[in-house]
Amino acid sequence: METLEAAVYRTRGGKFVTTLSKYRDDPFAKAVAALAVSPFESDESEPGRPTTGYNKAGVHDSIEAAMDWFKPGRLTDEIRRKLGLDEPVRIE
Repeated sequence: METLEAAVYRTRGGKFVTTLSKYRDDPFAKAVAALAVSPFESDESEPGRPTTGYNKAGVHDSIEAAMDWFKPGRLTDEIRRKLGLDEPVRIE
């Protein structure tokens, strides 16, 4: 099963950071990763998470630029919905 994770963060300095990660949840890869621990290697990844897939990030000056970083689709639509960016604005 493939898992896709996306997030948008706002820094204290007012920048926006976007992240996108995709990985395959493969029990065999987890077992191999658990057996491949060596005292001479640094373990920078999460235990049990396979390294197949990708991790991307970007820094943006505005929320609009941050949202443009994601490709159009269901994921971007859901992020916009959760951030309240698609709510109608009432003008009187």
